[in-house]
Amino acid sequence: GIGKRHHVVVATDECAVDQLLEVAFSGIVGPVGIRIYDLNGRILQQRTSASGLAELNLGSLKSGIYLVKVLNMKGDILHYSKFIKQ
Repeated sequence: GIGKRHHVVVATDECAVDQLLEVAFSGIVGPVGIRIYDLNGRILQQRTSASGLAELNLGSLKSGIYLVKVLNMKGDILHYSKFIKQ
């Protein structure tokens, strides 16, 4: 919301990911949910993290374009971006 500051960084090395997707966040109260979607909107992977850093193993995903969303526990989207799985 207004006046609240949070910072989310998804390390995708110029949008291309091989095996690991790293998500770092700060200034967020409570844990966050991290979700990986295909382009049809299906959730392929999700996890919760409260540590400020999460790594998602993408080894099971085929090469292609995917979406990553980072949400707070109320469901508000804190980060949303596309990445390419090599």
